[in-house]
Amino acid sequence: MDRDQILAALRERILAFATLRVSRAQAEDLTQEVLVVLHEKYPTVANLTELVPLAFQILRFKMLDAHRKSLRRASTIRNRLMTFRLPILASIRRRNLTRNSK
Repeated sequence: MDRDQILAALRERILAFATLRVSRAQAEDLTQEVLVVLHEKYPTVANLTELVPLAFQILRFKMLDAHRKSLRRASTIRNRLMTFRLPILASIRRRNLTRNSK
């Protein structure tokens, strides 16, 4: 089994595992990232039994990174919304105060 066949077989296993935990599109992206790391950083490893644990360890870290990134993105969006909402709420309160004082 040559290296391309090993990576193709490994791709199916990584994708199946990742799809159980994240969306199909995100699983595809994560699988590609793992395969790129394996191809670039471990070119001499040609045995499937050596690559499987390594691939799943890389996948685990890639999934954690993606999760952290999504949390940061959600936090940033929430902060931006709060920044935009505050002036609007202040103007509504002023308008309500002037209505109530009449």
